[in-house]
Amino acid sequence: MDEDEIIGRIYEAALMPERWPGVLDQVAQLVGATGGTLGRHLDNDPQFIISPGAQPMVNAFIAGGYHIDNARAAPFARLEYPGFVTDFDVHSDAARAAMPVYRDFLTPMKMDMGAGTVVAGPNSDRIVLTMEGFPDRDRLDRAVPRLDLLRPHLARAAILAAELQLRECRCIVEAFGRIGAGAAVLNQRGDVITHNNQFYTQLDAGVLEQRDRLRFAHRHSNTTFAKALGDVATSKKGSSVAIRDELGIGVAALHLVPVRRSAHEVFAGATTIALVARPAPQGAPDSRLLQALFDLTPAEAGVARAIATGGTVNDIAQTGGKSLETVRSHLKHVYSKTATSRQNELAILLRGFGSLPDIN
Repeated sequence: MDEDEIIGRIYEAALMPERWPGVLDQVAQLVGATGGTLGRHLDNDPQFIISPGAQPMVNAFIAGGYHIDNARAAPFARLEYPGFVTDFDVHSDAARAAMPVYRDFLTPMKMDMGAGTVVAGPNSDRIVLTMEGFPDRDRLDRAVPRLDLLRPHLARAAILAAELQLRECRCIVEAFGRIGAGAAVLNQRGDVITHNNQFYTQLDAGVLEQRDRLRFAHRHSNTTFAKALGDVATSKKGSSVAIRDELGIGVAALHLVPVRRSAHEVFAGATTIALVARPAPQGAPDSRLLQALFDLTPAEAGVARAIATGGTVNDIAQTGGKSLETVRSHLKHVYSKTATSRQNELAILLRGFGSLPDIN
């Protein structure tokens, strides 16, 4: 495969992100590397697409904890040079011999000869592209000019993919806005990538201490939120956080829903959708709205709404003509999908969405 064909594949990957791993391997094969990575490096949470050729190396790198305070990438990621640089450009021979990441991992694995470049991302962040595992210094040096020719195309495709991801994030929060729900998309640090108009209206003065990176005025709320945000990104399960004002009075719940991590999500760094729920006197919302908010089945939504309006498992079974086992099974699924564990906790959460309009 020549450069022209690979350039075409690069732009295809911008629109069809599932093709990025294959494209990275094709670029690697063109220049004599083992494989490649493309993604964002953020607070010890590497979010990148990995080609099949580089997958074993990256898996071992993360398993060994070398991604934490990544000494290899730190000076490289700060460079603003508009081209590819190599390990030899950013670390001296003496430095590499002394650094654990090289001495104990990269050099024994014969993965200590790589090239990389940094591209400005859409949120003042950086998208990093690397080619890993060159067999020798000569092959690495000869690869850099060829990679520099491909770099403008790779950069444009990455930026296009990031912009498309941002637009999808905006569509998500706007869709929630149309049913009256405050919503935002966050990264793992709690930075707000995008939000709808209702989000900050429903988290009003006296609740938030900082907006661009969510921090709450009440210390316990802030601590609980930070923990829940990390748990959601790690476990891929939802979580709900009680939000209190400066006086410690509960004023809202924040429901955190994980964004499925895939090639498409890597570029914008989205990890979590945050939904605001404020107590509403009219009780639980329409069952169809509960289905949309929490991906419930119609039967699960019916059980959830009944619990939110004060029903018991026995009441639901008798009224609906179902067995207790069936109702309990539905309720178990509702707990899992809403990140709750008790009936009163579920009721409080769902009543928070009671002010939202029904889906007609």
